[in-house]
Amino acid sequence: MFGFSIPKLLLLIVLLLVVWYGFKLIEHRTSRRDEIEKAAEAAVRRNVEQRQSKERASSVETAECATCGSFVPRESPTACERSDCPHPAA
Repeated sequence: MFGFSIPKLLLLIVLLLVVWYGFKLIEHRTSRRDEIEKAAEAAVRRNVEQRQSKERASSVETAECATCGSFVPRESPTACERSDCPHPAA
């Protein structure tokens, strides 16, 4: 009843192979999903870095005017409507 026979051994081998390949398939799908998630995160990171570099490139450093209190560009300040404005007229 519990003896080893060729059909029982073959069935055992087939079952082991099915379980083995089943686990390999699950592992492959999991690793593939991880790769896709990493690629998506890298794309998002690149997009954020590009947006930040564009924002830095388009930003202008300003300084507060001592007379009127408004903020003017440091590089090329322009005069306001006040007659005592320290900045030159454009």
